[in-house]
Amino acid sequence: MGKKIALLISTITVFASSVAPVAGAWADEQGWSFEEIQPFSEEVEAKRDEFCRNNSTYRDFPEMCYHQYKWDGDQTMYETASFFREMPFYITAINPSKNTVRVYYSGEDEMRKHMGMDNYKYELDELGLSQRSADDYTNCFSYIDRGIEVPATCNILYHNSESESGYGWLPSGQEVELKINDFVFVPETSQNVEIAFETTSGSRWELVANISACVNSPEYKEGMECQARFYSFNQPKYVPVEVPEPSPVEPEDSEDEQEDREKGEGSSESESADGQGGRGGDYTNGEIIPKTPDTGVAAEECTKTINFPWWLAALLVIGDAAVIWWFIPKKTSKK
Repeated sequence: MGKKIALLISTITVFASSVAPVAGAWADEQGWSFEEIQPFSEEVEAKRDEFCRNNSTYRDFPEMCYHQYKWDGDQTMYETASFFREMPFYITAINPSKNTVRVYYSGEDEMRKHMGMDNYKYELDELGLSQRSADDYTNCFSYIDRGIEVPATCNILYHNSESESGYGWLPSGQEVELKINDFVFVPETSQNVEIAFETTSGSRWELVANISACVNSPEYKEGMECQARFYSFNQPKYVPVEVPEPSPVEPEDSEDEQEDREKGEGSSESESADGQGGRGGDYTNGEIIPKTPDTGVAAEECTKTINFPWWLAALLVIGDAAVIWWFIPKKTSKK
Protein backbone atom coordinates (compact mmCIF):
# COMPACT_ATOMS: atom_id res chain seq x y z
CA MET A 1 0.00 0.00 0.00
CA GLY A 2 2.84 2.37 0.88
CA LYS A 3 4.52 1.83 -2.49
CA LYS A 4 1.24 2.50 -4.30
CA ILE A 5 0.82 5.79 -2.45
CA ALA A 6 4.42 6.76 -3.23
CA LEU A 7 3.87 5.95 -6.92
CA LEU A 8 0.61 7.93 -6.90
CA ILE A 9 2.36 10.94 -5.38
CA SER A 10 5.11 10.80 -7.99
CA THR A 11 2.64 10.42 -10.87
CA ILE A 12 0.49 13.33 -9.71
CA THR A 13 3.56 15.52 -9.24
CA VAL A 14 4.98 14.75 -12.68
CA PHE A 15 1.60 15.45 -14.26
CA ALA A 16 1.24 18.73 -12.38
CA SER A 17 4.70 19.85 -13.44
CA SER A 18 3.90 19.23 -17.09
CA VAL A 19 0.78 21.42 -17.20
CA ALA A 20 1.42 24.69 -19.02
CA PRO A 21 0.52 27.94 -17.20
CA VAL A 22 -2.51 29.88 -18.35
CA ALA A 23 -1.57 32.34 -21.09
CA GLY A 24 -1.19 35.88 -19.84
CA ALA A 25 -1.67 34.88 -16.20
CA TRP A 26 1.85 35.98 -15.24
CA ALA A 27 0.94 39.60 -15.89
CA ASP A 28 -2.33 39.39 -13.96
CA GLU A 29 -1.02 38.08 -10.66
CA GLN A 30 1.63 39.17 -8.20
CA GLY A 31 4.55 36.83 -7.58
CA TRP A 32 6.43 36.34 -4.33
CA SER A 33 10.10 35.58 -3.74
CA PHE A 34 11.28 32.52 -1.85
CA GLU A 35 12.22 34.74 1.12
CA GLU A 36 8.62 35.95 1.25
CA ILE A 37 6.59 32.81 0.56
CA GLN A 38 8.54 30.19 2.52
CA PRO A 39 8.14 31.71 6.02
CA PHE A 40 4.54 32.67 5.21
CA SER A 41 3.81 29.06 4.21
CA GLU A 42 5.14 27.91 7.60
CA GLU A 43 2.72 30.29 9.31
CA VAL A 44 -0.16 29.03 7.19
CA GLU A 45 0.66 25.39 7.90
CA ALA A 46 0.94 25.93 11.64
CA LYS A 47 -2.55 27.47 11.77
CA ARG A 48 -4.06 24.76 9.57
CA ASP A 49 -2.44 22.08 11.73
CA GLU A 50 -3.90 23.61 14.86
CA PHE A 51 -7.36 23.67 13.28
CA CYS A 52 -7.32 20.28 11.53
CA ARG A 53 -5.38 17.88 13.73
CA ASN A 54 -8.13 17.40 16.33
CA ASN A 55 -11.15 18.36 14.25
CA SER A 56 -13.64 15.52 14.63
CA THR A 57 -15.64 16.72 11.61
CA TYR A 58 -12.84 15.56 9.31
CA ARG A 59 -11.77 12.52 11.35
CA ASP A 60 -12.14 10.09 8.44
CA PHE A 61 -10.92 12.52 5.77
CA PRO A 62 -8.28 14.74 7.42
CA GLU A 63 -6.88 15.93 4.09
CA MET A 64 -10.20 17.63 3.25
CA CYS A 65 -9.80 19.88 6.28
CA TYR A 66 -6.63 21.42 4.87
CA HIS A 67 -8.34 22.17 1.55
CA GLN A 68 -11.48 23.59 3.15
CA TYR A 69 -9.68 25.66 5.77
CA LYS A 70 -10.60 29.35 5.51
CA TRP A 71 -7.71 31.79 5.67
CA ASP A 72 -8.48 35.20 7.12
CA GLY A 73 -6.23 37.34 4.96
CA ASP A 74 -4.78 37.69 1.45
CA GLN A 75 -6.36 34.79 -0.44
CA THR A 76 -3.98 34.92 -3.40
CA MET A 77 -0.93 34.72 -1.18
CA TYR A 78 -2.61 31.96 0.85
CA GLU A 79 -3.26 29.93 -2.31
CA THR A 80 0.33 30.50 -3.41
CA ALA A 81 1.63 29.28 -0.05
CA SER A 82 -0.61 26.20 -0.25
CA PHE A 83 0.70 25.32 -3.69
CA PHE A 84 4.28 26.04 -2.62
CA ARG A 85 4.04 23.41 0.14
CA GLU A 86 2.73 20.71 -2.20
CA MET A 87 6.10 20.53 -3.95
CA PRO A 88 8.95 19.35 -1.72
CA PHE A 89 11.78 20.65 -3.93
CA TYR A 90 12.53 23.89 -5.79
CA ILE A 91 15.35 25.59 -7.59
CA THR A 92 15.02 29.01 -5.95
CA ALA A 93 17.74 30.69 -8.04
CA ILE A 94 20.21 29.81 -10.77
CA ASN A 95 23.20 31.83 -11.94
CA PRO A 96 24.29 30.50 -15.36
CA SER A 97 27.33 32.81 -15.43
CA LYS A 98 28.74 31.66 -12.09
CA ASN A 99 27.55 28.05 -12.42
CA THR A 100 25.63 28.02 -9.14
CA VAL A 101 22.10 27.10 -8.12
CA ARG A 102 20.23 27.58 -4.87
CA VAL A 103 17.83 24.79 -3.97
CA TYR A 104 15.27 24.10 -1.26
CA TYR A 105 14.10 20.68 -0.09
CA SER A 106 11.33 20.80 2.53
CA GLY A 107 11.95 17.31 3.95
CA GLU A 108 8.19 16.68 4.19
CA ASP A 109 5.72 14.80 2.01
CA GLU A 110 2.74 17.14 2.28
CA MET A 111 0.19 14.67 0.92
CA ARG A 112 1.14 11.99 3.44
CA LYS A 113 1.03 14.55 6.24
CA HIS A 114 -2.44 15.82 5.32
CA MET A 115 -3.72 12.26 5.05
CA GLY A 116 -2.87 11.81 8.71
CA MET A 117 0.18 9.57 8.22
CA ASP A 118 2.95 9.81 10.80
CA ASN A 119 5.79 8.88 8.45
CA TYR A 120 5.80 11.97 6.26
CA LYS A 121 9.33 13.26 6.89
CA TYR A 122 12.12 11.99 4.61
CA GLU A 123 15.64 12.95 3.68
CA LEU A 124 16.74 13.44 0.09
CA ASP A 125 18.25 10.26 -1.35
CA GLU A 126 19.30 11.39 -4.84
CA LEU A 127 19.26 14.61 -6.87
CA GLY A 128 20.07 15.24 -10.51
CA LEU A 129 19.93 18.44 -12.57
CA SER A 130 20.42 18.40 -16.32
CA GLN A 131 19.85 20.05 -19.70
CA ARG A 132 18.92 18.11 -22.79
CA SER A 133 18.60 18.76 -26.50
CA ALA A 134 15.56 20.87 -27.34
CA ASP A 135 14.04 18.18 -29.59
CA ASP A 136 15.01 15.21 -27.41
CA TYR A 137 12.77 14.06 -24.58
CA THR A 138 15.19 11.52 -23.18
CA ASN A 139 15.27 11.17 -19.41
CA CYS A 140 18.97 11.79 -18.87
CA PHE A 141 19.10 10.31 -15.39
CA SER A 142 17.52 7.06 -16.43
CA TYR A 143 20.92 6.30 -17.99
CA ILE A 144 22.74 7.00 -14.72
CA ASP A 145 20.28 4.82 -12.77
CA ARG A 146 20.84 1.95 -15.20
CA GLY A 147 24.60 2.41 -15.24
CA ILE A 148 24.60 3.22 -18.95
CA GLU A 149 26.71 5.89 -20.62
CA VAL A 150 24.82 9.19 -20.80
CA PRO A 151 24.22 10.29 -24.43
CA ALA A 152 25.74 13.47 -25.83
CA THR A 153 22.26 15.03 -25.98
CA CYS A 154 22.33 15.28 -22.17
CA ASN A 155 24.25 17.93 -20.26
CA ILE A 156 24.54 16.77 -16.65
CA LEU A 157 24.66 19.88 -14.48
CA TYR A 158 24.67 18.17 -11.08
CA HIS A 159 24.31 14.76 -9.50
CA ASN A 160 24.68 13.59 -5.90
CA SER A 161 23.15 10.95 -3.68
CA GLU A 162 23.11 9.37 -0.25
CA SER A 163 25.29 6.52 -1.51
CA GLU A 164 27.95 9.05 -2.57
CA SER A 165 27.81 11.56 0.30
CA GLY A 166 26.01 9.86 3.20
CA TYR A 167 22.64 10.14 4.90
CA GLY A 168 21.27 13.69 5.13
CA TRP A 169 23.84 14.96 2.61
CA LEU A 170 21.53 17.84 1.60
CA PRO A 171 20.08 19.70 4.64
CA SER A 172 16.28 19.85 4.54
CA GLY A 173 14.17 22.86 5.43
CA GLN A 174 16.72 25.43 4.27
CA GLU A 175 18.04 27.02 1.11
CA VAL A 176 21.36 25.51 -0.04
CA GLU A 177 23.74 26.69 -2.77
CA LEU A 178 25.28 24.09 -5.10
CA LYS A 179 28.03 24.32 -7.70
CA ILE A 180 27.00 23.02 -11.14
CA ASN A 181 28.70 22.26 -14.44
CA ASP A 182 28.63 24.75 -17.33
CA PHE A 183 25.18 25.81 -18.48
CA VAL A 184 24.83 25.67 -22.28
CA PHE A 185 23.38 28.59 -24.26
CA VAL A 186 22.78 27.23 -27.76
CA PRO A 187 19.53 26.91 -29.76
CA GLU A 188 19.94 23.13 -29.95
CA THR A 189 19.87 22.81 -26.14
CA SER A 190 16.77 23.38 -24.04
CA GLN A 191 16.96 26.19 -21.52
CA ASN A 192 14.95 24.13 -19.07
CA VAL A 193 16.63 22.60 -16.04
CA GLU A 194 15.37 19.04 -15.71
CA ILE A 195 15.04 18.07 -12.03
CA ALA A 196 14.97 14.42 -10.95
CA PHE A 197 15.08 13.48 -7.29
CA GLU A 198 14.17 10.62 -5.01
CA THR A 199 13.49 10.67 -1.28
CA THR A 200 14.43 8.02 1.26
CA SER A 201 10.76 6.90 1.15
CA GLY A 202 11.29 5.69 -2.41
CA SER A 203 9.13 8.43 -3.97
CA ARG A 204 10.61 9.72 -7.21
CA TRP A 205 9.80 13.15 -8.63
CA GLU A 206 10.54 14.77 -11.99
CA LEU A 207 10.10 18.53 -12.38
CA VAL A 208 11.18 21.29 -14.74
CA ALA A 209 12.56 24.74 -14.03
CA ASN A 210 12.13 26.88 -17.14
CA ILE A 211 14.60 29.79 -17.12
CA SER A 212 14.29 30.69 -20.83
CA ALA A 213 12.13 33.75 -20.05
CA CYS A 214 14.86 34.94 -17.69
CA VAL A 215 17.96 34.46 -19.88
CA ASN A 216 16.15 35.76 -22.97
CA SER A 217 14.80 38.84 -21.20
CA PRO A 218 16.15 42.20 -22.45
CA GLU A 219 16.87 43.00 -18.80
CA TYR A 220 19.14 39.99 -18.36
CA LYS A 221 22.89 40.64 -18.20
CA GLU A 222 25.79 38.32 -17.58
CA GLY A 223 26.28 37.70 -13.87
CA MET A 224 22.60 38.09 -13.00
CA GLU A 225 20.63 35.44 -11.11
CA CYS A 226 17.42 33.93 -12.40
CA GLN A 227 15.37 34.03 -9.18
CA ALA A 228 12.10 32.18 -8.64
CA ARG A 229 8.85 34.07 -8.21
CA PHE A 230 5.97 32.01 -6.85
CA TYR A 231 2.32 32.18 -7.92
CA SER A 232 -0.91 30.39 -7.02
CA PHE A 233 -0.63 28.02 -9.97
CA ASN A 234 1.91 25.75 -11.64
CA GLN A 235 5.67 26.17 -11.53
CA PRO A 236 7.47 29.38 -10.48
CA LYS A 237 8.57 31.96 -12.99
CA TYR A 238 12.24 32.99 -13.08
CA VAL A 239 13.17 36.65 -13.38
CA PRO A 240 16.60 38.31 -13.79
CA VAL A 241 17.91 39.94 -10.63
CA GLU A 242 21.16 41.85 -10.14
CA VAL A 243 23.30 40.32 -7.44
CA PRO A 244 25.53 42.85 -5.67
CA GLU A 245 29.14 41.81 -5.19
CA PRO A 246 30.27 41.85 -1.57
CA SER A 247 32.66 44.71 -0.85
CA PRO A 248 36.09 43.62 0.37
CA VAL A 249 36.65 44.58 3.98
CA GLU A 250 40.15 45.70 4.97
CA PRO A 251 41.10 44.58 8.48
CA GLU A 252 41.77 47.50 10.79
CA ASP A 253 43.66 47.39 14.05
CA SER A 254 41.85 48.74 17.07
CA GLU A 255 43.56 51.30 19.31
CA ASP A 256 44.17 48.60 21.93
CA GLU A 257 45.83 46.30 19.37
CA GLN A 258 48.04 49.14 18.11
CA GLU A 259 49.06 50.01 21.67
CA ASP A 260 49.89 46.37 22.45
CA ARG A 261 51.96 46.12 19.28
CA GLU A 262 53.96 49.23 20.12
CA LYS A 263 54.61 48.02 23.67
CA GLY A 264 55.53 44.54 22.44
CA GLU A 265 53.06 43.02 24.84
CA GLY A 266 51.34 39.72 24.03
CA SER A 267 47.98 38.66 25.33
CA SER A 268 48.53 35.91 27.84
CA GLU A 269 44.85 34.92 27.65
CA SER A 270 45.05 34.02 23.96
CA GLU A 271 48.29 32.05 24.13
CA SER A 272 48.03 28.31 23.75
CA ALA A 273 49.83 25.80 25.93
CA ASP A 274 52.93 25.83 23.73
CA GLY A 275 53.04 29.61 23.58
CA GLN A 276 51.80 29.97 20.01
CA GLY A 277 49.07 32.44 19.09
CA GLY A 278 48.01 35.63 20.79
CA ARG A 279 48.55 39.12 19.47
CA GLY A 280 51.05 41.96 19.67
CA GLY A 281 54.22 39.92 19.15
CA ASP A 282 55.93 37.05 17.37
CA TYR A 283 56.05 33.82 19.32
CA THR A 284 58.98 31.39 19.38
CA ASN A 285 59.07 28.47 21.83
CA GLY A 286 56.63 30.24 24.10
CA GLU A 287 58.68 33.42 24.33
CA ILE A 288 57.60 36.83 23.10
CA ILE A 289 60.11 38.74 21.00
CA PRO A 290 59.30 42.40 21.61
CA LYS A 291 59.02 44.77 18.67
CA THR A 292 60.39 48.26 18.44
CA PRO A 293 57.77 50.99 18.26
CA ASP A 294 56.34 51.95 14.85
CA THR A 295 58.69 49.78 12.74
CA GLY A 296 57.47 46.34 13.74
CA VAL A 297 61.08 45.06 13.59
CA ALA A 298 62.34 42.79 16.36
CA ALA A 299 64.65 44.64 18.76
CA GLU A 300 68.32 43.59 18.61
CA GLU A 301 69.31 44.66 22.14
CA CYS A 302 67.67 44.26 25.46
CA THR A 303 68.85 46.15 28.58
CA LYS A 304 68.36 44.38 31.94
CA THR A 305 68.57 46.00 35.38
CA ILE A 306 69.52 43.63 38.24
CA ASN A 307 69.03 44.63 41.89
CA PHE A 308 71.81 42.76 43.84
CA PRO A 309 71.30 42.60 47.67
CA TRP A 310 74.25 43.96 49.78
CA TRP A 311 74.23 41.10 52.26
CA LEU A 312 74.73 38.54 49.50
CA ALA A 313 77.73 40.53 48.27
CA ALA A 314 79.24 40.57 51.81
CA LEU A 315 78.88 36.79 52.10
CA LEU A 316 80.59 36.29 48.76
CA VAL A 317 83.51 38.53 49.83
CA ILE A 318 83.97 36.66 53.14
CA GLY A 319 83.73 33.33 51.33
CA ASP A 320 86.37 34.34 48.80
CA ALA A 321 88.69 35.53 51.61
CA ALA A 322 88.30 32.21 53.43
CA VAL A 323 89.14 30.26 50.29
CA ILE A 324 92.24 32.38 49.63
CA TRP A 325 93.43 31.98 53.25
CA TRP A 326 92.93 28.24 53.14
CA PHE A 327 94.97 27.70 50.01
CA ILE A 328 97.82 30.19 50.67
CA PRO A 329 100.92 28.14 51.51
CA LYS A 330 101.99 28.47 55.12
CA LYS A 331 105.32 30.08 55.74
CA THR A 332 107.77 28.21 57.99
CA SER A 333 110.63 29.92 59.84
CA LYS A 334 114.16 28.71 59.32
CA LYS A 335 116.27 28.21 62.38
